Amino acid sequence: MRKVSLFVAAVLFLSPSLLSADASTQMKYFKDVSGDGGNGDLIRIDIDSDIYDATAADFGDIRILGPANAEIPYAVSLDTANEIRTKDIYNQAKINSLRKFDDNRIELIVEISEKNLRISGISLRTSSRNYEKQLSISGSADMIEWKPICENAAVFDYSELTPISNNTVRFDADGLRFYKITISNISENKQSPRTELITEKRTGNDFSVIEKIVLDREALKINGIDFLTIEKTKAAGKTQTREYPLTAPTIKEYKGKTEIILNSRREPIESFSIKTSSTNFSRQISVYGSDDEKEWRCLGNGKITGIEIAGYREHHLSIPIPRSRLKHYKISVLNGDAPPLSGLAATASGAVFFIEMINRENTNDLKVYYSGSNIPAPSYDIREITDKLKNPSFAQMRFGEEKANPSYRQAGEFSFLNNKPAFITIVLLMVAILSFTLFKNFKKIDSLSTK
Repeated sequence: MRKVSLFVAAVLFLSPSLLSADASTQMKYFKDVSGDGGNGDLIRIDIDSDIYDATAADFGDIRILGPANAEIPYAVSLDTANEIRTKDIYNQAKINSLRKFDDNRIELIVEISEKNLRISGISLRTSSRNYEKQLSISGSADMIEWKPICENAAVFDYSELTPISNNTVRFDADGLRFYKITISNISENKQSPRTELITEKRTGNDFSVIEKIVLDREALKINGIDFLTIEKTKAAGKTQTREYPLTAPTIKEYKGKTEIILNSRREPIESFSIKTSSTNFSRQISVYGSDDEKEWRCLGNGKITGIEIAGYREHHLSIPIPRSRLKHYKISVLNGDAPPLSGLAATASGAVFFIEMINRENTNDLKVYYSGSNIPAPSYDIREITDKLKNPSFAQMRFGEEKANPSYRQAGEFSFLNNKPAFITIVLLMVAILSFTLFKNFKKIDSLSTK
């Protein structure tokens, strides 16, 4: 019986430790929360790189504690905003006249629909390949007074060398129904696949054979002209992004490709942008991600392009990837037989997550604890409450510097004390032992009374 009493006493002694297990002992780090809660309905605190780097993928190992270490419900939200998206609509224009000039240029007068007098450019439809032309455009409302719009704008196709072409001249015009388009250098000499062999004879015998290259005169074939209008649509819930810092890149050159190795702090990255001092290129690239630099998985493929030629500029240097929180990234640039791009670097952009919670009277003693092992995500009802609010106001607060938690218990230390099922089992066992002890004592008392 004495052993049973000692066991019960031990359990009662350990009970305060069981009840006191909270975020202040389960998390490795903490930060103070600063800022004035103000009059906002909700408090918003943007998650920073320290927390991204140390937390689980679902942010389940984050706890907000208030005065007396009271746990405060919160929700992790994705920063979004409404967006106006634009799309080019191509509409066929009517060609009213065509004139040819002796200096190898032509002049077209086209007419657009009265319903779409606000346009954003003109595009040529052509089946020709491998050319470079200059367009000068002027507009008029009555075909009497002409207003210059642009001069020597470049349209080109270099598909013989690389898949790069542009047949669109962009500008903004409104109220003009007629457009005069002058195309210079409309015809060009191009080498024919045919050759001529000329045999020179002297005194009846062949003296020499001359191979003559044949040049064909080829004009730009215009199949039609379109005018561009802009269609605007409202898209709700566009994810807001920001640029996240990366370590200085490690560049590795291989035959036919270049690799850029980058490290991050596990921020939610959604795209990479390439920086280079090279011009006039088009390269295929692939992005890979890893947590240990041993196993790499492909996150995305795409093409980057940089063109600066004949007054035309075009740069497409970004590639999107699925939202990823990894420590290591590798960008592979396929060069083929072309020389590697010069001055390579990369930047990363991604989503913004923030913590939101209901504004309370006392916001002076808030702390965030984070980075634990095998900690289940909390279950709060705050989302059901905040979703019912229409256009709530936010009070912006911020996290301070990262600090090591001196009360943190290493994984496995007193793990049975921090385990809720184990705690319940011990309590039930304690109740059973106490009940059995009482039963034995009452039985003994009854026996003594009978005697």
